[in-house]
Amino acid sequence: MGHAIADRVKYLSTITRVGSVRVSDAIEAPDESEFFEFVRASAEQFSDLIPTPSENNRFLGNASFRCRHGFPSFRSDSGKIFVSKRNVDKEFIGRDGFVAINPDVSVVEYYGDHKPSVDTPVHLRLYSRCSKINYMIHGHVYIKDVRMTRNNVPCGGLEEVNEVMEALNGGPIYAFNSEVFEVNLKGHGFIAGFSQVRHLQEAMKSIQYKFKARVFPERI
Repeated sequence: MGHAIADRVKYLSTITRVGSVRVSDAIEAPDESEFFEFVRASAEQFSDLIPTPSENNRFLGNASFRCRHGFPSFRSDSGKIFVSKRNVDKEFIGRDGFVAINPDVSVVEYYGDHKPSVDTPVHLRLYSRCSKINYMIHGHVYIKDVRMTRNNVPCGGLEEVNEVMEALNGGPIYAFNSEVFEVNLKGHGFIAGFSQVRHLQEAMKSIQYKFKARVFPERI
């Protein structure tokens, strides 16, 4: 057991993490009501599949979307990313549950007083690499019958980006410019991306049958 713990600590010390910094006042999120509905419905399924303590101040998983319309306070279409706040109950999330983030920066630059999810650096880099993806959701359950990443990377580790991209490009059903992707993250959960609202609506039709609980303890 001692050797196993030491090996795990050694591995965790190699994981790349990115800090965050507040840059200005909060920016109100656009009203992406269809996406918010999808996140709430997904979170309800997560709650059914994951045992939840009676006193819980942590809400696992996160969601994000890319703003394609710009804001009056910016001179051009800025392409801001909105990521869910830390420890927000996703079953009740709305536009006030999201934090504006600057894209394509080495440090996470966020607006307002609420820090974004710890997985924000992973989302930002996936948006940068997947130009057609405009919505993402991550949870700590698995999606049935989709590809699994090879290695177990903890929340927020940038190494997970390459794991996801390798899974996306590992077969004919995915491509670098996919409009939809779904990948299980080994020992972690899943991440899914969508290009358009209609893809979310299609996913909603099977949401009760889409997810499955992870086995605990899980061999990774």
